[in-house]
Amino acid sequence: MEDTVTVILPQTAATGAAAQVLLVTSTRPRATRLLSGLCVLAGLAVAALRPDPLGPVPEVEGIVRLAADISPGLAAIGVAAILGAALAPLALAHKAPPPLRDPALALTAYLAVAAFAPAVGAFPVPWMGMAISPILGTWLGFGLLAQLAGRPDASLGLR
Repeated sequence: MEDTVTVILPQTAATGAAAQVLLVTSTRPRATRLLSGLCVLAGLAVAALRPDPLGPVPEVEGIVRLAADISPGLAAIGVAAILGAALAPLALAHKAPPPLRDPALALTAYLAVAAFAPAVGAFPVPWMGMAISPILGTWLGFGLLAQLAGRPDASLGLR
């Protein structure tokens, strides 16, 4: 069986994208941000080099194609829902106080990369072809940001 890229790669890339957003928007010293960014890229390289002996599972990595075979309209609705979920934190980014804008943008970057990954490889489709944990994690993160955005004294200490 031919090795496939590990499922860790899209999660590492998504986490790296979120970290890069936070590093770019941070006011920490430039050397600290550069070193942290290089560590993120090194982690991505390590994840990319790990082979996965398991092949793709149609109900996980190919769920959109399976859904389209049954109902193209419902598959399109599923993909639109994935895109909506990935972009939902942007609604908070423009109305949130400054300390929460950057985490909202970082969560958007994370969700967007995780959602886009199945389009470029045999990666699990988030919120449609995976178990409940990505759904819970997404909405817990979004819910925390939404709750903090409603508090005028909210600060995450990220600066």
